[in-house]
Amino acid sequence: MPRRTDQLPPDATTLARRIAALERAVRELRASRRTSYADIGGGTTVITGTRIQSAADGARGVIDADDGSIQIYDADDHLTNYMGGADNTIWNQAGWDDDGTPDGEFVAMWIGNFVLGVGNSQDIELGTAGLLGVLGVGFGAVWQSPSDAAQGMDMNAFVRLMAGSSTATTGTTSYPAMQVDGDVAVQGAVVKQSTTWDPVAYRYAPVTWQTPTWATGWASGGTLGGNSTFRGLQYRLTAEDEVWVYGAAVASSGAGTTVTTLPAGYRPPTNKRCLIRAYFSSGSGTPVSGWAQVTEAGVINVSSSLSGWTVAAGTQVFLDGRFPLGNIP
Repeated sequence: MPRRTDQLPPDATTLARRIAALERAVRELRASRRTSYADIGGGTTVITGTRIQSAADGARGVIDADDGSIQIYDADDHLTNYMGGADNTIWNQAGWDDDGTPDGEFVAMWIGNFVLGVGNSQDIELGTAGLLGVLGVGFGAVWQSPSDAAQGMDMNAFVRLMAGSSTATTGTTSYPAMQVDGDVAVQGAVVKQSTTWDPVAYRYAPVTWQTPTWATGWASGGTLGGNSTFRGLQYRLTAEDEVWVYGAAVASSGAGTTVTTLPAGYRPPTNKRCLIRAYFSSGSGTPVSGWAQVTEAGVINVSSSLSGWTVAAGTQVFLDGRFPLGNIP
């Protein structure tokens, strides 16, 4: 019959090892009940069906296994950043009401759109939020303004950039295009850019008013029929693919019917010369309303056959007219 002493370790060293192992197991058991003091490690350690957070409340980071998201809270316990979840959303919230409801602007990436909105980012409405996104057709991008029915602003503004065919011509449906839905008010001028690339400024410069190179006997004028301070003659490209000729000129002795010659890039297409409005005066006598022609060579001509006025020393003319360059069908 075994004696009780037979259940003892064979020596004191073995007994000490067993006691040490027992103490270690007790420490780990206690640590498992207080996870803030536990070290979790190992190459295949898996924690399933739980919520892990760096603090119970206040500023903290959270990994939520229930919806598969990562959440960041601020010191006031507001959810400020969110990533993941059922819709794989990424957003950042800023601004809160005194009662703790979201009220500030937010940004988010949600189902193919970069959303810029106002209000509660946890309830994104693509129909009212501002956004940058890709059109469902796959060859266009859209820029949408936010709208707010409570403020009486219940209509979005849209700008679409549509890709096109490299062989398409202007005016065809497959030509690259920017489309604006509805009427849009612009503060300031819509200005055409030049065709000269500036590698330092990394852009095309906006076009400006140009002063003519005067034909013999002509100069900038400012007086018409005894009235002074008129604008001197200049010209420029417009955003509508036109050339605008505008202002006054005056002839001296020896002046011909050519006022100036526009440079290349400012001339009508071949066989499409134009007429622009003209007002003639000599400072005395009856003024005459007539026309000036702009030829394919860029010559602005005020011959009597079209203008109804014979140029002489002291002739004053005010020109105001636009003509197309032909780049738009």
